[in-house]
Amino acid sequence: MPPPTYARARPRVAAGRRIPLLLVASLALTSPASAAGYLADDHPAPSETPSAAVPLADRLASLVRGPALNPDDTGIAVLLLPGGRPIFTRNADRPAQPASTMKILTSAAALALMKPEFVYQTRIFADSAIDGSGSVTGNLYIQGSGAPDLVGESWWLMARRLAALGLRRVEGDLVADESYFDSLRRPPGWPAPAADSWYNAPIGALSCNFNVVTVTVDPSPLLGARPDLTLEPAASYFQVLNRATTTSGPTSLAVSRSFENGQNALVVGGTIRRGGGPAVFHRSVEEPALYALNAFREIARAEHIEFKGSLTVGTVPEKARELHTYESRPLGSCATTCRDSVSICPTHGWSMDPASRTRTGCRRGFWLRHWRAPGTTSRSDLRSSPPCRSAGPTARSTSGLVARVPGGGCAPRRDGSPPR
Repeated sequence: MPPPTYARARPRVAAGRRIPLLLVASLALTSPASAAGYLADDHPAPSETPSAAVPLADRLASLVRGPALNPDDTGIAVLLLPGGRPIFTRNADRPAQPASTMKILTSAAALALMKPEFVYQTRIFADSAIDGSGSVTGNLYIQGSGAPDLVGESWWLMARRLAALGLRRVEGDLVADESYFDSLRRPPGWPAPAADSWYNAPIGALSCNFNVVTVTVDPSPLLGARPDLTLEPAASYFQVLNRATTTSGPTSLAVSRSFENGQNALVVGGTIRRGGGPAVFHRSVEEPALYALNAFREIARAEHIEFKGSLTVGTVPEKARELHTYESRPLGSCATTCRDSVSICPTHGWSMDPASRTRTGCRRGFWLRHWRAPGTTSRSDLRSSPPCRSAGPTARSTSGLVARVPGGGCAPRRDGSPPR
């Protein structure tokens, strides 16, 4: 299932007024169902009589009656900043599994520890300088530091820079150095690698495309024929078995990813209707560092750079020469994209302090998904998000914590105006 998208609505405020608010909604994905007292919890239902001065709390109460916010699965706390006075609550003290709202805590912790101007560096080293023929004698190393935005364009920019430096051939291996993070791929309580959903992607210091592969299935013009498959960004990393068939009936496809003997395998089965358009699937990928190397090698070959050796994981030796450093967008931009983007990916994160390498939060991982992926906002999509081990925080405690974190998005902006 593609990552779900969400629509966000802001309360309308009378002209000339700016009210700084902090809203945290915690989604209890496994809370018991009890529909009693839906609107009578913390605030009564607003009057249906039109009024030009309906209190903000009543307007918010009207908004939360929407079908996407089940009263028994949602905890809400709206605070008035800077004092933090609650102006609207709904199940605010009920422990909940936070789902994608964990990105709020992750972003706040990251901005406080690492500051908005921090950038992640992906560094490229070689055992020797590039000689007159464009060759490197020995290995080429790519050293990651947890950059969250290494998508296809990022790898192309790195390959293009190396080509501009004159690199044409690497005589040794292409080596991934992911030693900046430890070897923990998933925290306790998360699904095993066999669960191939996009939200269960593994974590690593050197990653590619959020450690997710996009599989596009296009029907053949011939009935009974195999559909065409496109894998992005790196097809060479996968063993692919296409068992699907183009038919005149309805589309019913299944795409699964397995990981055995160090190999990611994709199996596509079922039927796809001729003339019905493509079907797109997102699946997590194991061994993210090798995935990144495969993607980089494919892209580098398009820039006329060849690799004679194999792809492997190791560390950069002390005597290696640095050829290029690729910098991510500033953390402030990454966190803003994470906050404003409505897609859910591996962002529910351990925030990483690069100095101490300490982690905090429900899950260590990336900060954002760079674009809005297609999806829905049905409650079943929300329930599919994996839980943390514990029951989770409450909306009141989460919003109060974020309000107190310096740089957590609650401070006035540079022009002195309150945060939006």
